[in-house]
Amino acid sequence: TVTSNIYLGLEKSFSAGGGLITGGLVGQAIATVFLGLTIAKKDSTLFNDINRKKMLILGKKYKKFPIYDLPAYTAFTIYTNVAVIFFNKFFDSSIAGFYFLASRLIQVPVTLFSKSFSDVFYQKISQETSNEVISKELNYYSLKIAKLAIVPFLIIVYSSNLYVEFIFGQEWKDLYKYIVLLSIPSLFKLIFSPYTHVLKIINKQEVSAYLHLTRLLLTSVFFIS
Repeated sequence: TVTSNIYLGLEKSFSAGGGLITGGLVGQAIATVFLGLTIAKKDSTLFNDINRKKMLILGKKYKKFPIYDLPAYTAFTIYTNVAVIFFNKFFDSSIAGFYFLASRLIQVPVTLFSKSFSDVFYQKISQETSNEVISKELNYYSLKIAKLAIVPFLIIVYSSNLYVEFIFGQEWKDLYKYIVLLSIPSLFKLIFSPYTHVLKIINKQEVSAYLHLTRLLLTSVFFIS
């Protein structure tokens, strides 16, 4: 992605903490600009079909999405990045840099796959009305991902001590320790990616919001205390 390419480049020019965070911010800004330009160029005609009546009907039908998904995603974004902020406060900035880079190296490919898969799977499974069929589909694809991904994922992670120093330089030679520590949650995220939109499918977005807000609260309490 644009973001990952930029922060990996900037980490060579700045300190461990500052370069990575600056790279992430710059990457997000540039990616947003490119997305806006792409929409303006290729999909501008879509705006011609928008009318007030249609917006009100769809707004009423999908009102749970802005009410619950927005705070849920906001909470998710905060608690997935809050660790770096607190690491900088309580530990040396190099530790925050190691944590941030290791987290990104794992999360970027995992998120790319899980989001792409879950979005396509969501379109397929949202047409089902039977909870039994939905449950079978979720279990089937999760098991299939586990069979295909566990072995190569663990090989790449647990052999990272052989290549991180070569790729990033001697000052990053301990990066593999952070990669190993952060790998297990990412592996579970990969395996259970079919479940990402399950609460939307059964129209229970409020449960997702409560879970994310609770996790944000617990994460904040953990670091503050």
